[in-house]
Amino acid sequence: MQQTLDSFSDELVAEVRNFAEFLQQKEKQKQVS
Repeated sequence: MQQTLDSFSDELVAEVRNFAEFLQQKEKQKQVS
């Protein structure tokens, strides 16, 4: 169970990072246009 929980949080962290980068890209595009 602990192993599953660890890999789950790793995936969650990766998803959050991807989402944060996605938001930053949108903000940059807003400033350009």
